[in-house]
Amino acid sequence: MEFPIRDLPIKMVRVKGPHRPIDQRKLTAIRESMAKIGLKTPITVRARDKGPVLVAGVHRLKAATALGWKQIPCMIIDCKKVDADLWSLAENLHRAELTALQRSEFIKNWERLLKERTKGAQVAQPGGRQPHDKGNSATAKALGTSRDDVRRAKEIANISPKAKAAARAAGFDHNKSALLKIAREVGTKAQMKKVRELKQKTKSQGKLSRTDKHHLRRLVELFNAASELKRAWAHASKEVRGKFISVILKPTQ
Repeated sequence: MEFPIRDLPIKMVRVKGPHRPIDQRKLTAIRESMAKIGLKTPITVRARDKGPVLVAGVHRLKAATALGWKQIPCMIIDCKKVDADLWSLAENLHRAELTALQRSEFIKNWERLLKERTKGAQVAQPGGRQPHDKGNSATAKALGTSRDDVRRAKEIANISPKAKAAARAAGFDHNKSALLKIAREVGTKAQMKKVRELKQKTKSQGKLSRTDKHHLRRLVELFNAASELKRAWAHASKEVRGKFISVILKPTQ
């Protein structure tokens, strides 16, 4: 289905509900790009009686406002709110700069919205695939990932708010392995204890230099953006992964 793209007055576009937190570095980069070459990807808005509501593109909208633009190109969709929310999540989930924690929370919300859209789905028959497995499968198929990836994302997203805040402060929001270890502890106290243990372990192993941190962050961004590679890696056996590392990556001895 094709949707119309029109220039709309920025003041008409309403920002309602949750959107990604504004990343000042990202906002600055987008603003500088838009100042030089304009906006190549329109923002997405949902048609409403009281005026268009932003679906995706909060950074682009903020950048256009900062540049003093009066109008902005908009892709106008006409759909139910749940579909608009799914659209917004889908666009965010394919962005490389998401942390592992953010991505996990988005995947959990995607599944919740998917269930909301398909209310009344039949309960699984005894001995068949259970409802949560169906949800994992539907979400995995829609997002082009594996059921295990969805399951792990939901585990991470269910970390208590207090432990999530502690994990972010400790720098673990990009570390899926650490987040899973935290998630598998039962209760906030146990999760907070695990955060402290992991933080202490990280300190004892020494800190990365600023250059190493930059290289690591870039590797994480590129890996997160490589959806086909991630799918292949998720489905590969231990032996295949080992062969890939030895033949393709060729680690130095």
